[in-house]
Amino acid sequence: MGFHLIVRTRFDHVRRWMSEIVRTPTACNRKHRARTLLAWQQGERKEAMAFTFLTDEWAAAVTEALKASDAFTSAANMSLQFVVTDAPEGEAKFYMDATGDTPVQRIGAMENPDVTITSSYETASKIFKGDLNTQMAFMTGKIKVAGNMAKLMTQQAALGHYASATAGLDVEY
Repeated sequence: MGFHLIVRTRFDHVRRWMSEIVRTPTACNRKHRARTLLAWQQGERKEAMAFTFLTDEWAAAVTEALKASDAFTSAANMSLQFVVTDAPEGEAKFYMDATGDTPVQRIGAMENPDVTITSSYETASKIFKGDLNTQMAFMTGKIKVAGNMAKLMTQQAALGHYASATAGLDVEY
């Protein structure tokens, strides 16, 4: 995956904030980069904000990134429930629902998801960092999948767009 160079500047206060868009993967959503650059030009943001994995703030940031991704919103049509068995605060659940007009990711349990994915905290964080491929995790038994496997297989492109849409988020694990 290549990187897209947008702007370099010699001002330290701007360079710190712009670090999130200077080396954004080319597969990332162009709208996010454009919005980030526009916000910087208009002085709306001072610093990039880091989100803690498995928090409401993280889920809200993911939701906004998914909404901004035309590729994801046009390809996704499924709901996923994630169960993280040994999160720092105990078992954690979150879901992604892209069955309606607007995709949403929230902390908590979803009623009747298409697919439920269960993993350890270590595996979940590696998957969401992009350090572990979900197919490899499944084949090695690091994740358990229940539900409509056929639907999950048909939505592989959407899952790739999910990763691209959320790649620009600063997440602390």
